[in-house]
Amino acid sequence: DRLTAFGWGMAASALGRRGFEGRRIGPEASGRGRPCAVKVAGSRNPKVVTRRHALPAAAADSMLLGTVQPLDVYVTLCALIGSTAVVKTFDSLAERDLIEKNLSRKLIHTTCGPLFVLSWLFYTQSEYARLLAAVIPFVNGLRLFLIGSGAVTDAAAVKAVSREGDRTELLKGPFYYTCVLTLVTVWFWRRPAGIVALSIMCAGDGLADIVGRRLGRGNALFYNKSKSWAGSGAMLAGSFALSEILLALFASFGLLDPQDAAGAARVLLICVLCSVLESLPVNRALDDNITVPAAALVIGSQLL
Repeated sequence: DRLTAFGWGMAASALGRRGFEGRRIGPEASGRGRPCAVKVAGSRNPKVVTRRHALPAAAADSMLLGTVQPLDVYVTLCALIGSTAVVKTFDSLAERDLIEKNLSRKLIHTTCGPLFVLSWLFYTQSEYARLLAAVIPFVNGLRLFLIGSGAVTDAAAVKAVSREGDRTELLKGPFYYTCVLTLVTVWFWRRPAGIVALSIMCAGDGLADIVGRRLGRGNALFYNKSKSWAGSGAMLAGSFALSEILLALFASFGLLDPQDAAGAARVLLICVLCSVLESLPVNRALDDNITVPAAALVIGSQLL
């Protein structure tokens, strides 16, 4: 209502640089009559307004935050269609034996997550944006559950995603993968810890398997013969590179504080610790689609 909107507007004016939901940008954000950038729901670009106009702008923003934005629905539909197309493409390639099924499985693992996180850039500031975005991995997880349980028959998906061609495998690692994507989207939306955790789970873990299978012979880890230095090194490099790229992109869009995106040493530390965790024999009993992102979220929440 108007009274609530007015209250949020007053709070936004008082907060100065961080402003309404931390979206005041730039050193000019304080000072009477000076221009400042304000993020408005329904738009991905900051509007430049003077301080005397900040209160009504923030008040309007507060009202829009509580509504579903058409742009968010459109982005969700486009991302859902895109993710389905990527998965179906790899399913088809594996079914025709154009690529190995293990490679297909890991390419899906490596590409779908980062592409999904990139879609976060195009959502508005609406409080419903994260829920709409979470629909994408939720729908893919539901698809895996239906196929894995036998409710739906999809031989191409089973061949592309499973290790041994058993449909019940879809209820394990692949299903956990979509569950983690869904939960991180809801609880760590556009936060550095969430972005880094998904980068490690997707690019890092995926590259560890792809590189390890091809270059890992003769350089097994001394504490786990099923893992290699090549695979662990690829995981570390891939995790760190993707994390830094995504953090820089989110900062350039004004969705992260540049200082949060500049902590390369802390991001590297998280990637190192998670790479070590992934290489431990314990992951034979516990799925690394759960343990690795969980560790990244816990550590990242403290460091980032």
